[in-house]
Amino acid sequence: MKKVSIIGALFLLPTIVFPKYSKIASEFLENSYEIEQLKLKTIESQYQFNLIEGFYPWSFNTSIYSRESNPDALFDFQARETRTQSFDIGIQRSFDYGTHLDVKHSRIRYDLSQWPSQSIATLGDDQLYETQNTFIIKQNLWNNSFGRSRRLDLSIAGEELNLSQLSIKQEKQQTLFNLYQGYIRSRLSLTLKKLNMDYVLTKEKRLRLIGRKLKDNTVDRIDYYRSKMNLTIAKEKLEESNNNLLEGLSNLSNILDRAFTTSEIAPYNVESINLIPVVKQDINQNYDLKINQLEQNILNQKSKQLSDKSAPNLDLSYSLTQNAIEDSQDQSVIEAFPGRENKEQTIMLEFSTPLGESTAKVEESLNRIQAQRKSIQGIQIKREIENNADLIFKRIESIKQEIELGKERNKFSKLVLSESQKEFNRGRIDLEELLQAEEEVIAANISIIQKLNRYELLVGQYYFLTSKFNQKIAQYQE
Repeated sequence: MKKVSIIGALFLLPTIVFPKYSKIASEFLENSYEIEQLKLKTIESQYQFNLIEGFYPWSFNTSIYSRESNPDALFDFQARETRTQSFDIGIQRSFDYGTHLDVKHSRIRYDLSQWPSQSIATLGDDQLYETQNTFIIKQNLWNNSFGRSRRLDLSIAGEELNLSQLSIKQEKQQTLFNLYQGYIRSRLSLTLKKLNMDYVLTKEKRLRLIGRKLKDNTVDRIDYYRSKMNLTIAKEKLEESNNNLLEGLSNLSNILDRAFTTSEIAPYNVESINLIPVVKQDINQNYDLKINQLEQNILNQKSKQLSDKSAPNLDLSYSLTQNAIEDSQDQSVIEAFPGRENKEQTIMLEFSTPLGESTAKVEESLNRIQAQRKSIQGIQIKREIENNADLIFKRIESIKQEIELGKERNKFSKLVLSESQKEFNRGRIDLEELLQAEEEVIAANISIIQKLNRYELLVGQYYFLTSKFNQKIAQYQE
């Protein structure tokens, strides 16, 4: 009997060096427009915080004015036509501790040339100069006492910055997870395509062999039809895997914004299995949970902020004005210098309170309700994450066992095929039994590859769920 040559190594994919997923991920992080937008979002959020942090800058102001005054008066001695020119310069600033400082320097020139001569004689000159130095300090003693309101503003701004940056991390993880899923699915499609290509070649050789045997009347026609049918099924599976691969490559090309080819994918090799190690993670690090907690904190702090707005207010202020009026401008500047006796001091305590129901009070109540809702939502999110993470981790452990069993199945299926080929060549078994042994090798290979693919997808899902994807999968290698 003629010896049948079965390609025993047909289903063992060779070990080829392919670009690692980590390199593709690194390229994505460097060149992706999505990642670039996230970087800009990070910078934007920091600037927004800086706007709040630097809310109290020094302010400089100056003014110049000229005035002619000749008002009607009840008595003749009151009517005076006076020309006044003034120049003011000052700086002011509010501080973190609820303090406001205002310093002002003014120079005024009085033109009295239109006054009666007797009045000018009394004053000594028709040109007089006044210098004023004013110092005002104001301290809030209630809402913003010792910077309470300011600290609350900064705390809210800081929490909003953390929220923004955490949301950006979440978006980054999602984009990398999408890349990972696309790569892993394409890896499966490429491997199945290679298997199915070999599967088709084997079926074509088998069909030619049976065709010759049919002419020799050593097999029945039904065996020939069965081989034709198996070849058609193999071609159908090849087309299916090829379409899946093309779809996967298109998806990866869109993500990477360039043409992506099969040469950048490492197919599975059942003879060299490298499972991603999995360690149980703390679910409290989940981004959704952290974001929910930050949102609660912001709402609670905003409620305090609104409560302060609807509360009474108390301010204590002190002002000191030093002035001098002389017939010489230089002399007026000297005489108005701090420490002279010609000064005016004022201490004022100012109290104000809103009357009736304020909108701030309503907003405060609304914020507290929203914070309570967020709290309930956080409990639900945590419970859901706990259940899903526990289930996925158990499935990962289960698939690890399935992979070990798949290795055994793959090993014995090849042994059965080897022995079946020998028995067929000796004429002890028929063609159908040999074909069944061959089908079992194919099925065992496909089964373990699909298990490896499910394992990698589940590991990605687990680390994504526990918000550790970027750290744990970044160094993933096939």
